[in-house]
Amino acid sequence: DGFDTYNILHETYALTRIIYYVMTGKTNSDNISDPQLRTFVQKGLHTDKTQRFQNVSEMLQAYRNI
Repeated sequence: DGFDTYNILHETYALTRIIYYVMTGKTNSDNISDPQLRTFVQKGLHTDKTQRFQNVSEMLQAYRNI
């Protein structure tokens, strides 16, 4: 994606990576044993942008369920 198409979905992707690292100290998100954390990370990093967190409020709600 170019800078001209940069939007909140890129930010929620990056925030997911940061939150996962802060919570676990790990950068590899391939083998997450906690099912709730795995669901959170999979949604935040989804390759299909329509499946990602659409805003920070949605992300915060999902985070609270971990």
